[in-house]
Amino acid sequence: MMGQICNKMGAARVLLLLAAFWAVGLGGCLPDPFRGSEVVLELGTQNSGDLINRSTEHYELFVVINDGLISIGRFTINQQLDALDFPSGEKIGVATRLPAEGLPQSGIFFTTEANLAGATEVLISIEENGETDPSPGSVIVGRGQLNDGQRSVLVGFVEGEVPTLAGGNVPLVDSRVAVVLGEEEVDD
Repeated sequence: MMGQICNKMGAARVLLLLAAFWAVGLGGCLPDPFRGSEVVLELGTQNSGDLINRSTEHYELFVVINDGLISIGRFTINQQLDALDFPSGEKIGVATRLPAEGLPQSGIFFTTEANLAGATEVLISIEENGETDPSPGSVIVGRGQLNDGQRSVLVGFVEGEVPTLAGGNVPLVDSRVAVVLGEEEVDD
């Protein structure tokens, strides 16, 4: 019996060594991990349905960096409060929902190759579908200052008002943004 256990342990060691050699051998063939920045945006209003935008427009998230603007992404919010990439329609998150457990479930997720280490502010604008101007439209629905958070994270609250489908504007509440800064490129 003891011999069988030792043989199994020896076989396990051989498998571990083979796996290690395989990983090292393929290490140069595998793509580098993502090193850009990730942005998580949470939007909320008293009535989450107020975030639904018209079919002729979309939201666009900008970051102010070095006195310039970078567009991080465009999105729409549908009747189910899903955040969809514009124009692809791919789901990238959800607007604030009120689940039975009482904790909000939200977050709209973006990734960018841009180095956002110097970002100081975020802007959210409403843009007409088909517009090609790279700057924010005239309707800025939210903005927030970014502050240093913990370990390579910039955080901020977003304040503003969004126009509703019924007409009028409602204030954003419990809206915030986090920018997780990517790793610096390291030469091997």
